[in-house]
Amino acid sequence: MDNFFNGIRDRQGEKVSIFYCGRNIEGYSSEPVSLALYSKGYKVLGRSKKLYRFRGFYSLDPQDRIVLTKIGDEYVNACEIYCQDGQNIEVDFSTPFLVKVFSPLLDGYFQHRRFVKNRILWRLAVDKIKQMANHPEVRHIEARKTGRIIRVASDIVVVGGGLAGLTAAYTVSQLGLKTLIIDKSIELGGRLRYDYMDVPGVPVSREYLLEDILTKISSDGNIKTLTRTIFTGFFEDYPTAYSQEERTLYILKAKGFIIATGVVDLPCIFRNNDIPGIFSASTVLEMVNRYRVKLGEKSLIIGLSQNSLRIAEQLKRSGIDVVMVDNSRSQSIQSDLSRVGECIVNVREIEAVGRKCVEKANIIHDDGRDRLEVDFIVCSAFSNPDILILNQLDSRLIYIGGVGFVPVHDEYMHLKDNIFIAGGVSGSPYSILHLIEGEIAALSAAYKLGAKEVEPLIEEKIKEYRTKLNEMNVKWKNKVFRNSRSELIENSSFTYPPTLFIERPRRDAFICFCEDITTEDISRTVHEKGYTLLELVKRSLGVCTGRCQGRLCMVNAALYVSYLSNLDPSQVGLTKARAPVTSIPLYILAGGEEE
Repeated sequence: MDNFFNGIRDRQGEKVSIFYCGRNIEGYSSEPVSLALYSKGYKVLGRSKKLYRFRGFYSLDPQDRIVLTKIGDEYVNACEIYCQDGQNIEVDFSTPFLVKVFSPLLDGYFQHRRFVKNRILWRLAVDKIKQMANHPEVRHIEARKTGRIIRVASDIVVVGGGLAGLTAAYTVSQLGLKTLIIDKSIELGGRLRYDYMDVPGVPVSREYLLEDILTKISSDGNIKTLTRTIFTGFFEDYPTAYSQEERTLYILKAKGFIIATGVVDLPCIFRNNDIPGIFSASTVLEMVNRYRVKLGEKSLIIGLSQNSLRIAEQLKRSGIDVVMVDNSRSQSIQSDLSRVGECIVNVREIEAVGRKCVEKANIIHDDGRDRLEVDFIVCSAFSNPDILILNQLDSRLIYIGGVGFVPVHDEYMHLKDNIFIAGGVSGSPYSILHLIEGEIAALSAAYKLGAKEVEPLIEEKIKEYRTKLNEMNVKWKNKVFRNSRSELIENSSFTYPPTLFIERPRRDAFICFCEDITTEDISRTVHEKGYTLLELVKRSLGVCTGRCQGRLCMVNAALYVSYLSNLDPSQVGLTKARAPVTSIPLYILAGGEEE
């Protein structure tokens, strides 16, 4: 049984020794390298690509690759690699001379405009900067032969090991179908693993719910699981998945797919929002509850919602003081604020202060200014369905205010062809809906594969589903269902971006961390070039083309362009995503031995 009041317990796993820039550090084999470093006070994992700003990690999700760190002889995501004895981690803190000289002039836009009137001289200057800034000498390295390529056959592949995915997998297996679960975490369970409060709407405790579903999964002979593995996407020949830990590429052969990838906690947009010590909401819960990392004494939570209140309450129980801020006043939850502490509303601008990590936060609001000493900042203002895989499929997406870009699907949780969705990726906000959606998706997939006897069960579940939607006032789902039966997409009204906490475009407020694209860069592109389609902004600046493939920046960029151009987000649109969603080393493709 979980108990907050036992203090910070030792993290699980075997103790190992790793080396950070020559310093011997103690870590645990069951934790990512990034956490081992952070717990010892080493928060900088590298420099940004263009501006050479100090960067840490925003999320523990292996797909959220803001920065790569040299571990051994490879540059990899330190949140994806787990501690091993004798590991050597190197971080370069230096800045090239020309970058230092030109730093007052440089921004994410610098390759697209000239500071020098002479075109030839400017081109030479840019080429020289590019050579010295983050373009290391190319060496000849022989391709390794240690990678594997494995073919896996199954009736149904479930992508995502959270509540919806596990429910779908178990339901499918009970119908006699072989099921494969692919999850990028070290363990199945999703948020149930680290959110220690009970699931709203579910009559049993969180601990019992998690234990029950995992027991069923582990004892079911029809279910196989791949953890620490990322579903890389649908290709013309076959879908694939990749495990960095196992250096293995999986070629998947299946008759149906259920996508249950959950949501993405979007970064908040404020001044210096890229420095180490700024985390996603789910990452903070995972660090505190699952890995028992001591984050500090005081936190700033950006966003005022039921989700941020859950986070605030759990941080308070862990002995961390909380200050909550929001850019509006939410009357519906004012009565709940007394249990979490101080709350500042009607915030106009936030500035994080600190060189190598967060030390303070300046808050400008309607009643004045506040300067707070904080140890870390939590971005909990807005979460969007994790649509990266669905966007690859060219799925139709509709923007719903307060929910985000939602894939168009019907009551049967059918997306297109033999692909179904369930859980947070469908936009549903409550776990009880995720449970029901997992069952509906599983039954619908089985019906499409020929199990006609499940038709009465599907209709019964859909009836229960509609009842729950009405009870929980999730009326916007009807709009999604209507669009699934029509070729026309209903436009949404323009809304203020929920993640925006600046009064004007800033050159230190980042939207794309991979490519160092700021709000000032995007504002200049919209106003000077007249681009109001995100695809055109992408081609101009390179936003959404970095390591995370737009997972963290695409929705924020679309909403910001929508705000600047006064268009609804559906008109601005999203960029075209392409597989794979994560990097696959060339030596795996070139030298992998097929099994």
